[in-house]
Amino acid sequence: MIKLLVYGVTCILNICGNMSQALYVYITRSHWQCLNEIYIFYHVSIVYFSLLTEHCYLREPHRQ
Repeated sequence: MIKLLVYGVTCILNICGNMSQALYVYITRSHWQCLNEIYIFYHVSIVYFSLLTEHCYLREPHRQ
């Protein structure tokens, strides 16, 4: 369970870092292309995070 939390926090920090980077790019570059990139990145992150949590959860022995 702790491993899962660490993965989750790391993933969230990565997402935040990439989001702020994307926001910076959005401010300094063409808005359309950038919005598209943020949108794609957002979906990729969600899919990745879901797969990661599922993977970790399945590997952890279930404690009730």
